[in-house]
Amino acid sequence: MTASWQVRDYINGKWRAVAPGGALEVADPATGETLARLPEGGTPELEAAVQAAAAAFPEWRSIPPEDRIQYLFRFKQKLEEHFEEIARLITRENGKTLAESRGGVAAGNRERGGGLRDSDPDAGLQPGERRQRH
Repeated sequence: MTASWQVRDYINGKWRAVAPGGALEVADPATGETLARLPEGGTPELEAAVQAAAAAFPEWRSIPPEDRIQYLFRFKQKLEEHFEEIARLITRENGKTLAESRGGVAAGNRERGGGLRDSDPDAGLQPGERRQRH
């Protein structure tokens, strides 16, 4: 596999290309083959991300917590849907056994879930939507 991934920064709703010479290569430890190039941002990228986050915060803060948490439910769902793919990528990138990678993904999903239950009544709804409660 050649460097099939060119990861970019996502700042203020836009994907940003990596500046020339501003990328880190991720190599397969078994073969030395480049798997991906990751942006190595500097002060300008950091400042742009901080400014965008500060500008977005007032609107985000006005969204009720029960709506904001839906993003975490969807993130947890995506991790579960792509469990095997993520585990295989970790194995390739870190040289771990597949069993170790699977264990790490499962543990990380439990931690990121922060106790989120799969049975959340609003899981899968769009932000702002709520099921009728009786």
